[in-house]
Amino acid sequence: MARVDLFVLQVERQKEGEPNVVFVMVPPQLSSDFDALHKKLENSVLNELTYLPKWGKISRTLHIEGASSINMLSDDVQPISFSDWANIILSQLNQHMQDEEEELSSKLEDELIFFIGEFTLLRDGSI
Repeated sequence: MARVDLFVLQVERQKEGEPNVVFVMVPPQLSSDFDALHKKLENSVLNELTYLPKWGKISRTLHIEGASSINMLSDDVQPISFSDWANIILSQLNQHMQDEEEELSSKLEDELIFFIGEFTLLRDGSI
């Protein structure tokens, strides 16, 4: 396995009994951008259950740099790739852009557009 960075993100789950952390594997060359993007998301009005219904509020809790192997000791929690993580976030954010009945303030719409663009770049590895 090539070296990867591992981010541990704390999430507020909707369902009882689901893990409240997500492990995201990120190539070292994208780690600083991943971290900066998630720092912005932590401070965004979008960082709540209303806009991220699968996860709820997301916060960064741990960053492990240059891991050469990751051995998860529980089958219930497995790390996901940064591109899969970006797709999950994008699908949740895109729902609000497509919901024509939802009235969005200009600030909220600007943030949605920004994060959709940034997570698309992250997913494609071109951030």
